Amino acid sequence: MRADLRNRRGQRGLSLLSLIIAVPLLTMLLWSLGTFALSSVRNYNRLRAETELVSELSFAMERICRDLSYAEYIDINSVRLRVRTKQTVEAADYVSYNQDTGSSCRPIRRNGQPLTGDSDAGRVVIKEFTYRQTGPRTVEVAIAGEIREYNLFYRLHTAVTCLNVP
Repeated sequence: MRADLRNRRGQRGLSLLSLIIAVPLLTMLLWSLGTFALSSVRNYNRLRAETELVSELSFAMERICRDLSYAEYIDINSVRLRVRTKQTVEAADYVSYNQDTGSSCRPIRRNGQPLTGDSDAGRVVIKEFTYRQTGPRTVEVAIAGEIREYNLFYRLHTAVTCLNVP
């Protein structure tokens, strides 16, 4: 009977030596997994922010280029870019682009409505919105934006030939 008790006591749990070895190994394993998970989340958030920045600036540039391509008249000054486009067969409408420098994200506005700066968290700040007429039918447009939180900067620059301008 005494032999049975001794065998049971020896098989009940972990020895002190095995705990001394297992706890640091388990701690190191959990620390490495936590570091890997945190790094993955940071990389995902940075990639998402970069995609948001590129997408927002590309959308704005495409919209401006489309309006300029079909413009019948262009009025450029330091405050705004004004384009007369034929929206329908019957009527011609003016479209104005300007940058709202009073807002924290400095959005580009199209007829008063934000074209940029209306992202998930409003993190995209428009650093540059420039335009200049380089020829009777050609307009250069540049847009640059940043997301400060991730130190991301992106700039688009293009020249558009206005097809309908005489």
